[in-house]
Amino acid sequence: MDLMVVRLSKTGVMNMAAPCQHCLKQLSEARYVSIKNVYYSKNSEEMVCKKFEELVNSDDKFISSGYRHRMGHPRNPEEKRRFDTEKKYPSTTKQNLNRDV
Repeated sequence: MDLMVVRLSKTGVMNMAAPCQHCLKQLSEARYVSIKNVYYSKNSEEMVCKKFEELVNSDDKFISSGYRHRMGHPRNPEEKRRFDTEKKYPSTTKQNLNRDV
């Protein structure tokens, strides 16, 4: 079986839709699913095909923004600073979060 993942913007333009590491883990542990290839949109003009096992075993893992936000996994130093500030000072206003510490 092959898997195709496409993400469209509100205007109908294809966006990056690489499966996140958590989806890949769930799919790899599924008993009755055997995926050989994964096709996903990379940008508005390009689709990518990769072997499922190659994605699962890759060191370059994608974490979705929703999961990152829920679990507090920042994607860069600036985002980490914001997460840390929100945890220490939950009532801090957005204006204060944008100041350099």
